[in-house]
This record gives sequence, C-alpha cells and structure tokens, in this order.
Amino acid sequence: MAVEGDEVGAHGLRKTLSWRDGLAVAMVMPAGAVASYGYWENSLGTWGVLTLLGISTVIAVLQAVIVAELAGMFPEKPGGVALFAHEGWKRYTNVAGPLAAFGNWFGWSVVLALNGIVIGDLLQAQFFPGQTWGGVVHLPVFNLTWGFPQLVATIVIIGVWLLNVLGARVLAVSSWVLGTLLMVPLAIFILGPFVTGHFSAAHLHYHVTPSGVPGTNLTLFIVWLYLMGWTTYGLEIVATFTPEFRSPQRDFPRALRWCTIITASTFVLVPLATGGTLGDGKVAGQGAPGIFYKAVADKILGGGGGFIILLLCAALILAMNSATADGGRVLYGMARDGLTLKWLHHLNKRRVPSRAMTVDLVVNILLVFFIANPVGIYATANLGYFVMMFFVLTGFLLLRKDRPSWPRPIRLGRVWIPIAIVLSALTVVLTLVGAWRTDLTGYGTKAQLAIGVGVLLLSVVLWLYRQRFEDRRPIQWRDRSVSDPSEHGHAAVAPSRLAPVPVDAIPAAGEA
Repeated sequence: MAVEGDEVGAHGLRKTLSWRDGLAVAMVMPAGAVASYGYWENSLGTWGVLTLLGISTVIAVLQAVIVAELAGMFPEKPGGVALFAHEGWKRYTNVAGPLAAFGNWFGWSVVLALNGIVIGDLLQAQFFPGQTWGGVVHLPVFNLTWGFPQLVATIVIIGVWLLNVLGARVLAVSSWVLGTLLMVPLAIFILGPFVTGHFSAAHLHYHVTPSGVPGTNLTLFIVWLYLMGWTTYGLEIVATFTPEFRSPQRDFPRALRWCTIITASTFVLVPLATGGTLGDGKVAGQGAPGIFYKAVADKILGGGGGFIILLLCAALILAMNSATADGGRVLYGMARDGLTLKWLHHLNKRRVPSRAMTVDLVVNILLVFFIANPVGIYATANLGYFVMMFFVLTGFLLLRKDRPSWPRPIRLGRVWIPIAIVLSALTVVLTLVGAWRTDLTGYGTKAQLAIGVGVLLLSVVLWLYRQRFEDRRPIQWRDRSVSDPSEHGHAAVAPSRLAPVPVDAIPAAGEA
C-alpha cells in the first residue's frame, strides 16, 4: 500500500507498484479481446480464429520480449514503448517520436469508447431489450449515432476517468478487484461448455484456409491479422508502468511473463469453447457482443446468464481502467520529452497525469457517438499502433548499433537482431495491406482510415508547435546528442548489477 512517503522517481511519478500490480493492470489483455471474439468467429470460423490468433500472439510475445530489453535500458522513462522508439530514432529523425507516441496513445485510448459501447450493448441485450430508442444523424462526412449503448458508454467512461485521477494505488487496487471478477465469466465461458456437455467439435469450421488451398482469401487473412494485432500486441502495456515499479529491473519481466501466459491461454480457450457451444456457421447477432454473449450464457446456464453478463461488464471496465492509465501516461511522457504540448506535462496532487486523462475522456466520448461499431473503432486506431510498433522494433536495432555499451540489465542474444528485422518487415506488410482493406471485414471504412492518418499528422503539427512557439527555438529535426545513462535510472545501480542478464535468467514470479 502506498503511503505519503513513497519514493518519487525523477519522472515525477510515485514508485508504488509491485510486479503483481503491473500484472493486474495488464489483465486488460484477456479482457480486450472480449469485444471481438464473436466478429472473428463470424468471419473466420473457429479454426480460422485460432490459426490467426495463434500467429498474432506469437508475434506479440516476440515483440514483448524485445520491449523487455528496452524497458531495462530506460527504467525511468514514463510513456512506455513509444518513447523507447524515440530514443532509438532521434539521431536520424525526431519525427518518429511524436508519430510513435501518438500512435501508441490513440491505440490504447480507444479502448474506452470500444468497451463502453460493448458494455451498453451487453446491458441492452440482457436486461433492456426494449430500449431501442435512438437513431442516426447523417452528417457530411460521419454519422452521429445515439441511443442506449452510447448513453451507458458515456457514463462508464466518466466513471473510469474518476477512478484514474485518484492515483496509481486506486488504479492498482481497482484493477485487482476487476481482474478477479474477470476470471469468473472467463472460467464459465471456457469450462462451462465442456462441463455441461454443450461443446461439440462438429460446430467448428475453417472459413479462411492457408495460401495455396482453393478458396483462399489471402488479403482477408492479412487484414484480420492486422486487426488482431490491436488486441494481441498490447502485451507491451507492462512497459508503460515500468517507471512506477518499485524495482523495475525485477518487476517488469515478472509481470510480462505472467501476463503472456494468462493472455495466450485465454486467446486459445475462449474462441474454442464459445465456437464449440454455439457453432460458427451462423453466429448470433453476426458476432455483436451483446447478442453473442447472451446466447453463449443462456446456452451454458439455461437462461440464467444475467449475472455472468454483469461480471463481463466489470471485466470490460478493467480494460478501460488500464487504457485510461496507459494513454494518460503516454501523453504525459510525450510532453515531458518535448514531443507535444507543454500543457500535458502536468501531474495532479496524487501524482497522476490528470490533464492527459481528461483529453482521453473527451476524445473517447466523441468516438462513442461518431463511430458506433466496436471493430470500426479499433480499425480507426490500429494504423497508429502499427506505426508505433515499427518504430519500436527498428528502434531496438538502431540502439544496438548506436549504443552498444549502454547498460542493458536485460540483454537479449544476437539471434534477436534478425528476429527484430523480420518482425519489422512483417509489420510493414500487415500495415500496408491491412489498413487499406479493412472494408473486407465489413466493419472498416476509408473514412475511419482517414481519422487514423489525421491523428498521426496532428502529432507532427503539435510537435512543431511545441518547438517553434512554446519552446521558442528552431525546429530540431534530429538529435545527435546521447544522454548519460544516469539520466535514465542507472545512477543508483552498482556496476556489477549493470552487467547484461540473459532473458532466460530472469527469475520466475515466485522466486526470491
């Protein structure tokens, strides 16, 4: 439990979190896929989902391990992986910093709008099926959608914002409570079909087949792999909270390890169980979360699924909780490093970035009313998120080349260099094909792609404004200076402890 005298790092944030707290916050990962399982099964079939989700999860784990080295290099860098990317790229271009950071922020921020809509959809389907009031206002470019789900989403977003501005310990405690609640519906959805006998392998199909097999739609395969990355790649969230761990070099890898194990397990088991229960030939509501999960709960429990739906809503609030915390810290870290408006470099009396979180609040309430479909919401944000991952992976390569002697408490073997190269190239392919053809899924549009591009362009505009008008200095397109390791949290570490530690030597969660 944090007290008033808890250590405050050079970044201004309190160092109050243990690895278990980091794991609790990162439980956004299994909750984050809840909105998507039905849509995935409707489009791909269960075996298609498991194939693509398996590939995407392997990519995510490899990327998260690379992030572990970067987090060890910069344990006092608030803002997470995007600012690691800035460190790697700033010698060549400073533009990479705002692009990566805004991509990361927007990618996480939309969890608020997406899950808010899903919660409203779940409650309407289960408890208020008659509340069909609302409508669509057609505007020149976008449509404004209003109704019961939008009202619920707005209320929940405001509530999550209040939880976060009260401090990091409130965030950690609430994440533990909600994370525990998450386990109940997940356990029922995973184990229920087998215990009740409703699971049947005959219900499972493969709508998308491997390349070279008749009927293949490789482009759709790539598009869904691109969209799934928004869910699976989030393993890097643990890095965002590295500056707030009491012992970053110990706590980060432990939280990352357990988050990976739990997340990968749910990614396999939930679609397998739900698909085997309902069948994926004609998914209820075409995968819309409210109708989909009500149908699963009713099948397993014989119509008494209301309590499970409530617990599922609590799990989605967990995801929103973590997303608000993550997005706020990214914007704060950007402002601290001179990458966006000074106004965002602010902590309230509880040492949390309340202004940045308020920006998240406003942006997401707008998304709730202007992009009402969950897949459309994360399709909008995914472009920036993939741009960020490209800069992170290539930033790892550049830091290996430019700062070979920099302290790396967690140092990966040389084999990770070609792995990072392959992952970088794969990210480019998935981005170019996936972002342009999200319409193939039936949920993405070119207008939503335009929003994603606009957010990235806005990041550069704000970066230029910060330098030219707020800092009143010439625009610095690149920065060849290299700061001392002591400025990034290595000053108090004895030289013997700065020796590289192989990733397989990181202690397991229960070890002393």
